[in-house]
Amino acid sequence: SNQLATYLENRDRLIRKVRAALTYPIFLVGFFSVVIVIATFWIIPKFREIYEGFNAKLPWLTTLVFDINAFVLARLPWIIAIFAVLLVTGFLWARTPKGRMVLDRIVLKLPVFGTLLQRAAVARLCRSLSVLLAGGIPINRALEMAQDTAGNTVVAKAIKESREEILKGSKIAPSLKKHDIFPHMAIRMVSAGEETGSLSMLLEKVADFYEARVDASLTTINALIEPVLIVIVGAFVLIFVLSMYLPIFSLAATMRG
Repeated sequence: SNQLATYLENRDRLIRKVRAALTYPIFLVGFFSVVIVIATFWIIPKFREIYEGFNAKLPWLTTLVFDINAFVLARLPWIIAIFAVLLVTGFLWARTPKGRMVLDRIVLKLPVFGTLLQRAAVARLCRSLSVLLAGGIPINRALEMAQDTAGNTVVAKAIKESREEILKGSKIAPSLKKHDIFPHMAIRMVSAGEETGSLSMLLEKVADFYEARVDASLTTINALIEPVLIVIVGAFVLIFVLSMYLPIFSLAATMRG
């Protein structure tokens, strides 16, 4: 019961931390999207109308922004339709077993986040196995029950294949070692647990270790994501402001001349 309580407590804490890490980016992306919509439909067309009234020669950056904006407005229904079709098709494809497998494999290859999600999956798996084995569940049945707790179909498939090899007589550690999903440290701990008969306890230690690594990574990401997003949004704002106001300096120079 203590192990189950620890498992649920750590899972809820990590979920809260992931949500906290995603809240600010989602808000910023949403706000920035609203600004882009306002700029596309109102601000940029108004500036274009003003500058066309002066028949002024526009800087290349302003011309580029105006041309992109005109292209988007002229083909907006098609852009929305294509985006909607791609979104629905992608959503339906992602719900298929093959699509989910491909997406989960891509996710595990992502820089920074791939390693984070792999560690989280291994931590959940080891914690689940530790609780099940401590409760007297045989390893074969425990693996079958725990494979979906990883939250990733690639990891679940690796566990399923390892379980099939174990049913044929293979040891746990060598079966898991054939899949690069499982870190070397986790394999060594599983091997030591098999040899000493303390597999449940060592799996709990592995879960503690990787949960701590995930927690530390999330803390770092939380600290870095805000300034990184501010720099990215700031760069877009700078480009927009320069493109809209550079012609004013050209017009002022022309009038003085």
